[in-house]
Amino acid sequence: MYKTFSLLAIAFLSLFAFTAHAQSSGKLSLSNGEKLVVENNMVTVSNMEMMGQTMEVNATASMKYNVEVKQVQPEKSIVNSTLVGIKINTSAMGQENNFDSDKKEDMDGELGKMLGKQINKSIEAEIDSKGKVLNLKKEEKKEQDDSNGSLGMLSGMGAAGEDASNGANLAFLIIPANSKKGDTWTDSTANDGNKTNYRYTIQDIVGKTANININGVQTTVKKVEQMGMELTVNMDAVITGDAAVNMESGVIIKKNITMDGKGSMDMMGQAVPMTNKVTITTVVTK
Repeated sequence: MYKTFSLLAIAFLSLFAFTAHAQSSGKLSLSNGEKLVVENNMVTVSNMEMMGQTMEVNATASMKYNVEVKQVQPEKSIVNSTLVGIKINTSAMGQENNFDSDKKEDMDGELGKMLGKQINKSIEAEIDSKGKVLNLKKEEKKEQDDSNGSLGMLSGMGAAGEDASNGANLAFLIIPANSKKGDTWTDSTANDGNKTNYRYTIQDIVGKTANININGVQTTVKKVEQMGMELTVNMDAVITGDAAVNMESGVIIKKNITMDGKGSMDMMGQAVPMTNKVTITTVVTK
């Protein structure tokens, strides 16, 4: 049973991950040859009522990407993003399960074999002026689709599958042109079972840095497969957070997001009540 909960904990990392960014009238401004390091860290605490017991499942995950701007064009930028490291820790029922891509013994294990194709793999993607991923080379996308389904668990943090930019778009939050303190704008996204509405407010501006308050709500209805079982997750979550963003470039300096969710997981004909709290910190450096 522990293995089941451990895998479910990893799955939750993707179900409620925050990867979307504002799609506004501002423009992304990058330079040819510019290099960014994106570090994304997530902590999730889930509680489930299952088989007459309340189970708490804790999981943390850290991912690091190297992003290089290959070419800047008038309406888009071509970037090359490489996932250079993953660390995962899960705990449930008094037991822990750890993975570190820097350790050979972990890479030789079950999860290492699942994720091996993604470590140190470079993906070239086109990002438009509003930070949206335009396309992905067909041969690269096919290789991702053919990978073990468990890779999808991590896609919410930009590891594979749903995020065609391979983590690059985690670095951007586009602010409307001519914004000033107190300005507010909204945004909404819908993808892979997640529907999210955001509200951004500029709290203050210091030099080129805008400090932004983030609020939102997310509804999730999503099917995942684990250990041969199909699970359906229904979850409503409240989003709060803040971000510091370079107003001229649209590149995030640091972003903190908390998502508080409540709902159920349908498994083998049984609805399992659950709550989920996810905290995500993204740091981008040159």
